[in-house]
Amino acid sequence: MIKRAALILIAFGFLWVAHGASGHDGATGIIKVRMNEMEQLGSQMNTLAKMAKGEIPVNAKQITASATEMVRIADNIPDLFPPNSLEKPSEATATIWSNWPNFKIEAASLSVLASQLGADAGTLSTPKDLQNQLAAIGKTCKTCHKAYRIKK
Repeated sequence: MIKRAALILIAFGFLWVAHGASGHDGATGIIKVRMNEMEQLGSQMNTLAKMAKGEIPVNAKQITASATEMVRIADNIPDLFPPNSLEKPSEATATIWSNWPNFKIEAASLSVLASQLGADAGTLSTPKDLQNQLAAIGKTCKTCHKAYRIKK
């Protein structure tokens, strides 16, 4: 189950980064800022996923740096979604604002999980060590996207 979840997370990360590179056309203001931040979040996940797959060495310094950046972004997610900022090419749905308390809980959950990953970085030495935490982070991302992002 853990390997399957990790593979799903890895595939999700690659798609997220690839989509971010082409999905910003015409974005301005806060929508462009949030798209860039979400792309950066995806980039951090992509790096960590490569470690979890054994494509690159597990590196505590890089895990800490990625986790720190993910916490920074997660903590700012609510500010990236001012009320009704839905102009194209935004992929946000209005459900964010009709379910604002839960949206903030999801962002806080991402922050907590990323913070825990950073705290554990020194104890993670193999791809398998990293897989469980990445699977939990990926599940949080997926839950939020399923509820609050335009379906592709």
